[in-house]
Amino acid sequence: MRINNKIISQIMNRFDFIIRYLYCRFSFIKKIMFWSLYSSDFKDLDQVFEKMKSIFENNNVIIKDKKVLELGPGNSRLMGYNFIVHGAKKVILLDKYPRVQNTNRQRKFQEEEFEFIARKYNYTKADLSTDFLFSDKISFLSGDLCELDMSNVYIIFSNSVLEHVKDIGNAIECMSKVLVKGGYMYHNIDLRDHFNFNYPFLFYKYEQDIWNKYLTKEGTSYTNRFRYDDYMHLFKKHSFEVVSEDIIRRDLDPVKLSSQFADKQKGDLEVCKLCILLRKI
Repeated sequence: MRINNKIISQIMNRFDFIIRYLYCRFSFIKKIMFWSLYSSDFKDLDQVFEKMKSIFENNNVIIKDKKVLELGPGNSRLMGYNFIVHGAKKVILLDKYPRVQNTNRQRKFQEEEFEFIARKYNYTKADLSTDFLFSDKISFLSGDLCELDMSNVYIIFSNSVLEHVKDIGNAIECMSKVLVKGGYMYHNIDLRDHFNFNYPFLFYKYEQDIWNKYLTKEGTSYTNRFRYDDYMHLFKKHSFEVVSEDIIRRDLDPVKLSSQFADKQKGDLEVCKLCILLRKI
């Protein structure tokens, strides 16, 4: 998360072990201190889609009449709407830990998101109603990709999701299995420490057993801490070639490196964000 107040930021870092532990072990702490942490911003997501669409166009990736899978949509259907408007045959929104709830706040969010898409493409809400255009083209599933019977997917997309997957090697293998030969994956991967984005490498100091046992929890705050070279190794292992990539780096802050990271190349440790288009070969 982003902490703008410098004093609070310093306090958070000084007591980061305690705060991380409380956050992932006691749900009421999360609700009190971090209630908006996992809320989607559909305007920001739409910018992500437009960037992805531009990369698709530059690399001849076809959306029209294709089956698309989004991993980890959270409480948003915006990516699905965009894909359908651009001709996708079917969009599956899959989330292992869905945050879609039948609350007034969520219903308001869905209404605003729907109105945003209508304005963007100059449609009436009637044209875009779930009873007309999207009813049989978008489906929302709760579950683990590796436990579902799915096939013939042409595009897999995720936005700030892969860094939260515990068994990332198995997940990438499952993506390869559901993709058709010549299909594509597009992932935005945020490799920063999500505790405080002002200090994106703070989590390097923790040994893996301490990290997994006390400071992160699957479904709540889990971050796998995989680095750029780790992802590249897994993509290659499971028959993916890099078509396009955009890497954002930041100078490595003075921080103690645990044994897990001590032998890593400095360039790999400095990668903060990775936007990558891959093709199944």
